[in-house]
Amino acid sequence: MKDKFDDRTVDLIPQKSKRGRPVTGRAMTAAEKQAAYRARKSAITVTVTFNREDINTLKRLIGHPDSSLNLDKSAIERLAEAVFQAAK
Repeated sequence: MKDKFDDRTVDLIPQKSKRGRPVTGRAMTAAEKQAAYRARKSAITVTVTFNREDINTLKRLIGHPDSSLNLDKSAIERLAEAVFQAAK
């Protein structure tokens, strides 16, 4: 019998390694995985609800922004694309 504190002596009977992926101890439950997925998804997108009657007004405002506000043109283009895609 080998002493459990002896790390220098080679085992006389070699043992097969366990099958599968080694355990890391950081496994997540299904609920934790789903919560992490939802957190990642919510960080990416924002959902906005507006009435269909307001779509034309919104398109007009995005299409002709007030120049005195000094808005970023690329941001306006992204917003316009998102609104026009959603309004189809």
